[in-house]
Amino acid sequence: MIMKTADRRRLFIILTALLTALVMALIFFFSSQDASLSSETSGFFTDIIVRIFYPEYQSLTLSERELIRSQISFFVRKTGHFSEFTLLGFSLMLHALVSRYYKRAHGVRSLMPHALFTLFAGAAYAVSDEFHQSFVEGRGPAAADVGIDTCGVLFGLVVISLIWNAVTKRGSENENS
Repeated sequence: MIMKTADRRRLFIILTALLTALVMALIFFFSSQDASLSSETSGFFTDIIVRIFYPEYQSLTLSERELIRSQISFFVRKTGHFSEFTLLGFSLMLHALVSRYYKRAHGVRSLMPHALFTLFAGAAYAVSDEFHQSFVEGRGPAAADVGIDTCGVLFGLVVISLIWNAVTKRGSENENS
């Protein structure tokens, strides 16, 4: 049985909305971790990076090891923020693009309104995420994290926009051939 175009449209819109909700739930889950559990999670990735890039780590002095571990841990935590919100920007913009693609008949042609909505929605979620962390034991809000998160959203929306443009351009070239 072949799915009707209208049903396929609704399915894609629903799937991208569910993907966005899943990413938001994942961010909420990680933000709900208390300080010790959050440190344990980032510590796991810190250990991997230390093993890869510092094979001589065990032969260093305690103060050198603590400094390296502290610097890498900071990088891992901030990269985690950026990565989570990159996924959010990617999924929000994908949802907007899928919705836009099916609404072209209604005159919505520019990506800019969707990109701005994605950026502002992602930034608002970053602010709410930091506010949420203020209620979690041992954690607190950080304005710098809102900036990092918003940059992640921007990166995600740019990546999916470039992919979308390449795919839809290729599709229209194939139709014209």
